[in-house]
Amino acid sequence: MRNDMLKMGLLMLVAANIIAIIWFSQTKPERGQTVQEMRAENESLPQIELINPKRPVENESATEDDGRSLEARLDDIKSQAAKALKNIDMEKVDAEKTLKSRMLFGASDQEDKQQSTATSDQQEQKKPGPNSLISRSPVVKVEVEKPKPKPKPKVFICYQLGPLKTSIQMKKLKRGLEAMEMKVSSRMEEPKDFLGHWVYIEPTRSRALARLTLEELKQKGVKDIALVTRGAYKNAISLGVFRNLNTAQEKHQLVTDKGYKPLIRKRYKDSKQYWLLAELEESRNLDVVQWDELLSKYKGAKAEPIACL
Repeated sequence: MRNDMLKMGLLMLVAANIIAIIWFSQTKPERGQTVQEMRAENESLPQIELINPKRPVENESATEDDGRSLEARLDDIKSQAAKALKNIDMEKVDAEKTLKSRMLFGASDQEDKQQSTATSDQQEQKKPGPNSLISRSPVVKVEVEKPKPKPKPKVFICYQLGPLKTSIQMKKLKRGLEAMEMKVSSRMEEPKDFLGHWVYIEPTRSRALARLTLEELKQKGVKDIALVTRGAYKNAISLGVFRNLNTAQEKHQLVTDKGYKPLIRKRYKDSKQYWLLAELEESRNLDVVQWDELLSKYKGAKAEPIACL
């Protein structure tokens, strides 16, 4: 950039000199006027000359009668400008060659050593001393928490409560146990309670025919008989229910001898039972008296301890 600025300055000086010479050559002295008189009139014009460091500056008192013409002076100025431009171009070429050489082969050994020395000095300055970390590090107090004691595992016990006759009783007792922070579940059973051996005559097609058969049996001396008026055996004639099979067979034979065809089948009582399973912590357990008091409103219900599932 410096060479470019110098080159531009020289070009501007050369251009200024050329313009001055051309203007001066076109200004002719009037008839009877000497050169000195003409210059006296033009003292206000600037005198621009190319300063060559290799050539001493001419004395301002020199006249134009130094034996050289204006054309010769112009050629001299052009020659000096050309030489200056050539020198600038050569310096520019040398600078470019040096820059390319450094880019291809790197800096010189001396520069590498200087950079290496500067880098090592910086690292030595940044390297902390043996006691720098200890002196600068803040003191941190570490509090070790004591291990908390593990809580004891909870122990649960379970009870079976029942039997309860209706679902209403079961729901009422369940709400009361849950209010005491117990975990409660329920189940229903349909037990088959054996009532005995039933002796009967199959149902007829109509109620009137069933009544007619019933009256005939009574007239023939058969006792303890009745008409079934509802259910799956509607219009059948019941001849009795007997716990003893032999007694049932004797009644069956009696009616058979009267000219009828009775049947015998086992009879069961249709019923439903409800049970509750209560789970509670051992620390909240109830004793026998408390359980009996709690179940006193439910006839036949008892609390029996069982294994928890």
